[in-house]
Amino acid sequence: MHGVPPPAGFEVTPHLVHEASGFRAWLTEPPGVLTQVTTQVRADEAMARFLSTTVSKAVLGQPREHGQRLVFFHDWRRLEGYAPQARKVLTDWGISIRDDIERVVVALRPESSPLVKMGISVASVGLRLAGVRLQVVESVEDELRKLRLRPRRDV
Repeated sequence: MHGVPPPAGFEVTPHLVHEASGFRAWLTEPPGVLTQVTTQVRADEAMARFLSTTVSKAVLGQPREHGQRLVFFHDWRRLEGYAPQARKVLTDWGISIRDDIERVVVALRPESSPLVKMGISVASVGLRLAGVRLQVVESVEDELRKLRLRPRRDV
């Protein structure tokens, strides 16, 4: 699995993988998604479009109770940079599906680059104005446990 271990509890084959970048995604229960940056540590437009189209379609297509909203958990601790177009694609996508989002959690390292932290901060302003809760955390496993996220087995 691209030499990067998945978070604890997600040691199963990812549901979706962007082969060019190693970016991977697990559909979760409760409904949502866990994404992880692996080998390609600079987000480009192709990664962003994979998330905003292929992954988005799979996440939004999960069975859920009427009115149930989704958790988007991004393990982006390995992220070192991004193309400006990637941030724009992801922010626009988040705003477009805001009514389906319960929360967005982004895991970064304390030593993540200032550029990455700034990019997440800028994106969070637009998302928060659209009513999307975005939280930045350091501990993936602690947050996954709090949210009780686990990989879907019925996909």
